[in-house]
Amino acid sequence: MAASKVRNSYSDVLVRFAHDEGKKLAELIPGSKYAIGGSLGYGALLQDNYDVDLRLLLKADATPAEIDEAVYAIMQMGGYSNPRFISENGTNYIWHLRKEVSGETLAAYGLSEADLTLNVQSVSLYGGIAEISSKLPAAVIDRYLVAKDLSRKEGRECYAAVKEYWKCFISWIKSQGYHRLDSEAMEHILNERVRLFPLFLTDGKS
Repeated sequence: MAASKVRNSYSDVLVRFAHDEGKKLAELIPGSKYAIGGSLGYGALLQDNYDVDLRLLLKADATPAEIDEAVYAIMQMGGYSNPRFISENGTNYIWHLRKEVSGETLAAYGLSEADLTLNVQSVSLYGGIAEISSKLPAAVIDRYLVAKDLSRKEGRECYAAVKEYWKCFISWIKSQGYHRLDSEAMEHILNERVRLFPLFLTDGKS
């Protein structure tokens, strides 16, 4: 499948999970070193070579397109680009199949309808072409829409909220003196997760 379509679908954003569950899950996945949850509102699997220069991801004067790229880069490098997680790693990963998703599209991801689990809190996210919906961070779900499919307009609004969420996250990391999103920075996030969680429940502001 074309990279642009994969990028636009954001098809495999991971569901939030508790820290202890994340640690157990990380042990099951070869190559993974950390599982971070709570502070971000959902889990992110960080590979051993996860090392992102934040200055390259989101500049102070970033254009909307550059913000899109930054959000996608974090999702992709956080382990979000593996659509097989739902079938291989259990029900912590909730997917929601929309009517627009064809069998051919699913096959391109190596999936079938049986691989996708419908969850009442699944929220559809449009990044241009809706193919497979994602379960969004709890902070975004709480602030916007729960337990309903989104129209294209609502999907764009929710996508905008996700970008603001990540901008807030990146800004906070930078404010802590980190310029790279590496294992040290992630350990800091993990240790601060309880204090941080309410931060991301606000309207994208610190």
